[in-house]
Amino acid sequence: MMACRICSTEAEHKSYSVREMQFGSREEFIYFQCKHCLCLQLKDIPDTVEKYYPDHYPSFPVVPSDQKQFLKSRLRKYATRRVLDYRLAGKSYVGKLFEGAFGSRFIPYWLLHDGLNLSSESKLLDVGCGGGSTLNYLASIGFKYLSGIDPFIPNDVTYVNGIRILKAPLASVDDRFDFIMLHHSFEHMNEQLRTLKKLNSLLKPRQYVLIRIPLSSSFAWKHYGVNWAQIDAPRHLFIHSPESMSLLASKAGFNVTEIVYDSNAFQFWASEQYARDIPMQSDESYGVNPSRSIFSTAQIDSYEAKARDLNQRRLGDQACFFLRKSG
Repeated sequence: MMACRICSTEAEHKSYSVREMQFGSREEFIYFQCKHCLCLQLKDIPDTVEKYYPDHYPSFPVVPSDQKQFLKSRLRKYATRRVLDYRLAGKSYVGKLFEGAFGSRFIPYWLLHDGLNLSSESKLLDVGCGGGSTLNYLASIGFKYLSGIDPFIPNDVTYVNGIRILKAPLASVDDRFDFIMLHHSFEHMNEQLRTLKKLNSLLKPRQYVLIRIPLSSSFAWKHYGVNWAQIDAPRHLFIHSPESMSLLASKAGFNVTEIVYDSNAFQFWASEQYARDIPMQSDESYGVNPSRSIFSTAQIDSYEAKARDLNQRRLGDQACFFLRKSG
């Protein structure tokens, strides 16, 4: 009998043996999926996980490459800032004009969520931010008060634009924020309920925490099973279902106001590689050498199209949860 760490259900939950394939050690780890809340979770969490986060551990940027290319132009940075002013506060006529010319495609969808009530003066915290690519992007479009923490980076980082990222746990943070982001970091955290309660304590009233995570309710998990790349054994300790995430959020004093599915082709090409025993960091990996991989451009395009379809059907393998602080 095993007890689910999320809903406390004790049962003979189904177990799975999953290999470490990010770096290709192929060490096996046991996961189980709760029969009640469907959260997939690592059975035995290691006492020390640092060895699974070497200095060369990839911390993928959230900002797509086409956004970064667009923002190299000073004029375009200015335009994006004004569009953001217009979309967040409705106060920039110039921003309205620029939106007519450029649209808002260079602003992440999660930043334009209804109800966030943000401005360039808002205080933002990125938890598990890696090297800080998202924070630097936000600074480039006008946000002034940006902080980041990540316990697995080699050292503290301070950028010339004033952004400081601390090699520190969430428990060490003692401040109040208008918006807190966890872009694919929550699944790496052991004390899930304690973490959410801590986030609640750091958040100003009626404000939001954004949590982007992989989902066990996805087509990819059902199709690929233990070869699904987003299990990422043993770094991903918990892979939630919408039900388990909503249950946990409620216990911590949050309301889930919206779930946006944002999966992409990664769920297919990475899982196909694992099924063929090709690690993520292999020279043959599409993520390392696309031209040497087993995939054609047409295949990747088809995977992207399939991901968009799955997102519309709420079956994509990752999603963004908007959690609003109750009260």
